[in-house]
Amino acid sequence: AAVTDWYDNVYMPVVEALRRENMLEDFPGHTEGDLYFWIIEHAHYVREETGQPISSWEVARDYARRFGRAPGNLWQRFRRRLMALLLPSHLEPGPPAGTWRSERLNEEAPLVLFRDILVTLTGAETGWLALSQAAEIARREGGTLRGLHVMREDSTEARARGQAILDEFAFRCDAIGVPHSAKLVVGDVAEEIVDRARWADLVVINQRREHGQVVERLGTIFQEVAAHAARPVLAVPGIRSGCIHRVMLAFDGSPEAREGLHLLCHMLDKWGVSAVVLTVATSNGAQQILDEAVTFVRECQGHEVTARLESGPVAETIIRVLGEENADLLVMGSYRHPPLLKAVLGSMVDQVLREASFPVLISR
Repeated sequence: AAVTDWYDNVYMPVVEALRRENMLEDFPGHTEGDLYFWIIEHAHYVREETGQPISSWEVARDYARRFGRAPGNLWQRFRRRLMALLLPSHLEPGPPAGTWRSERLNEEAPLVLFRDILVTLTGAETGWLALSQAAEIARREGGTLRGLHVMREDSTEARARGQAILDEFAFRCDAIGVPHSAKLVVGDVAEEIVDRARWADLVVINQRREHGQVVERLGTIFQEVAAHAARPVLAVPGIRSGCIHRVMLAFDGSPEAREGLHLLCHMLDKWGVSAVVLTVATSNGAQQILDEAVTFVRECQGHEVTARLESGPVAETIIRVLGEENADLLVMGSYRHPPLLKAVLGSMVDQVLREASFPVLISR
């Protein structure tokens, strides 16, 4: 009976994940049994590193990405190493739009988007506002908050401070009543967040402010994470924001903005919010772009949304309309230009974030 139970509930779920991902093609000359034992070992490593349970199919996919010999995986590893040699990390290109849905959602996943929410912890007072916003989403989704504090150097003082931050995080989560876990790690802050984001569904970062302005506007930790994490990123302003009742999607027809449509449909269906879809006219096809978005939402969940077609400077128009519509959350696509070009030209996303007094969910 014990062997049968192990076979049905432990061994076969992993093997089924291998078959779904066609992983034997990545490891020619090996059997499903070989891969099973390798992946179990990899799963133990991942769970020790993250402090959270990881599904069999996610571990299998990560193992293939890291070690598989299929041409696609070999090329991606070579490309990442080459980029690391040629470009600073903040100028490397990010993942393609939609990566987060293909990596984290499958037909067996529960009907939630944000099961695991990665919350970056700094210990700053404004940073706890981001925790409050993350907790609201966790309650709506039945999700778990995964706290992360990154030490730039490993020292007794840094570890003591880091542990104090994790203790405060646990205390606040218990008081709010949301499930939680936390990790203390050493390394480059942005790189650690991006690396651990692949085991999350949402990354929450506080936008620190000084005298009303976002600090370190170019090359910040936030911008590196938003450009390179293959997950939606929630930027929370360093001021208190209320509950989310009305959501506005800034839609320009880009692949990144189309990912925002999936987020908006989920919020309409599961959160009970109302919504606005805004398109700022920058071309003759703006009305068609807006109509496409509204039609998608109606066909997806049958919900009605307010449609706004406006003209003017894009960032200023987004902020103006959000105020007029009394929206509590802005959803918009991530950076469209490659990071090197963005560094020269600037970004509309950055322009909005500089002025935002509301949370901004950046879809990937």
